[in-house]
Amino acid sequence: MDIRAFAQNLQNAVLTSSVPWAKLILLSHESDLFEKTKKQTLGHENILLLKTRLQDEITGIPSLDNSPADFRQANTFYWILRFFSDLQLSAKELGIERLIHRLKLNQTESGQFILNYNKQKRQSIELVCMTAHITECLIGMGEKNSRSVNASIRYLLSSQRPDGSWHCDDKNFPGENIAHKPGCIAATFFAIRALSYFPNETSPAIKKAIHFVQNGWEQMVFHCPWVGYEKAQFEKLRYPPPFFGLDILNVFDTLSLVTNIAEMSLLLNFIEKIFAKIGRSNLLISDKRIPSWRQFDFAHNKRESAWLTAIFVRALKRVI
Repeated sequence: MDIRAFAQNLQNAVLTSSVPWAKLILLSHESDLFEKTKKQTLGHENILLLKTRLQDEITGIPSLDNSPADFRQANTFYWILRFFSDLQLSAKELGIERLIHRLKLNQTESGQFILNYNKQKRQSIELVCMTAHITECLIGMGEKNSRSVNASIRYLLSSQRPDGSWHCDDKNFPGENIAHKPGCIAATFFAIRALSYFPNETSPAIKKAIHFVQNGWEQMVFHCPWVGYEKAQFEKLRYPPPFFGLDILNVFDTLSLVTNIAEMSLLLNFIEKIFAKIGRSNLLISDKRIPSWRQFDFAHNKRESAWLTAIFVRALKRVI
């Protein structure tokens, strides 16, 4: 298998498509087309719609003031921020600085992001995966050197379990012994993504996390306080990722961020499986219909997607 040749064919298909945001993440910043494509992306009606959704009182960032939007739902601000982060567009470029400031107000002194559901009764949810996810989004949107991100990274490093994993320990029932619970593969992948942007400070933690992932690859079961125990299923090709982040594209994309640590045999296995999902136009075919993102090519089941392909090609470039 000539991976470089495959990657080039896929990239050519993306760059000749009509999807500016897919092209944007593959163009060099020095390219004559980069600024033009960024301008097209920022002014596109789909992007403007997402910015409007960020302001929604139920599913947007303002929901944090009353009844926080559900992290599990693809139509919420968490996944819009992931999309903007993948685009590497800053809050300033997007004109959403005030909303990002509002988001940061939900971070505790420990570095965690917290969802307050009943302020009078002090009912809240503090999830490792959610904190890591928001942290990565902030990094991708130009906040890498902010106090907020630094606090989150310190929290993630301090909360790693001895086996290299993470788990939302504070969601256990009173008296429950958490020491014998398996680490959460979902939370671990989210943490790896956020930590990967600081390799000098986090390399030992990432190595432990990758060791945890690779050791139990075939029997991957994750325990989530919201859904109970679930067997990880990596077959689906979709975007945004499910809230537990274990679709095949997101897992490969995550491992590509730590190529120097992840086993190449594991990466090649994922590459082969994703190649099998290439359509006639050299674009990946989506496996999931997501109605709330229907304006985008990736949100339709069994449809070729320039965006999915661009995400994959960007990850391939890190590997090869």
